[in-house]
Amino acid sequence: MNKIWVIGLGPGHPDYMLPIAKIKLSQADRIYGGKRHLEGLDVEGDKVKLLIPLQETIQDIKKYYKDKQVAVLVSGDTGFYSFLETLKRDFKSDELETYPGISSLQYMFSRLNMSYQEAFIGSVHGRRTDLDQVFNKNVCGLLTDKIMTPSVLVDEAIKLGKSGWIHIGENLSYEDEVIASYRLEDYKERTHSSLCVVVMTFD
Repeated sequence: MNKIWVIGLGPGHPDYMLPIAKIKLSQADRIYGGKRHLEGLDVEGDKVKLLIPLQETIQDIKKYYKDKQVAVLVSGDTGFYSFLETLKRDFKSDELETYPGISSLQYMFSRLNMSYQEAFIGSVHGRRTDLDQVFNKNVCGLLTDKIMTPSVLVDEAIKLGKSGWIHIGENLSYEDEVIASYRLEDYKERTHSSLCVVVMTFD
């Protein structure tokens, strides 16, 4: 029986995709992914854009995966806030095979020459998070969105009496990558990409 390959693409640029991911993509008959993911792929298999609601994509995968080799692309790493958990609601574990990638937070910490073994690692993208608990750590790495922006995180940290630094990564691994660092007390509200990677360090 074919397994559904869930493949992590890394932070974005093809240079950061693991070799095993490239091998598996070259062998797949049908490849599901977001528009941005599919545009940069040079593969022979059919490219299928993810449908919204995602349940429509799940139904399409069910239609094909037993007869064709299906691959599903996810940003970053398969095990970090990815489509994998959604797939597991409809497919058994032995029907899936995952190939991890480099997460955007791994990449961000590496660009800052920082380790993250003592950090809080998580996401405020599309979810409510108790920032009081998050900011109890001296270091935290977070995925943000257009509501929980870097500006909101700075405001909340200052309200909690924190001082330190915020490092904001945009378009990570691409040619137009921007990583900016500010003291929390010096940060002025700015416009950022709707999806940023933030590392905060507290004094």
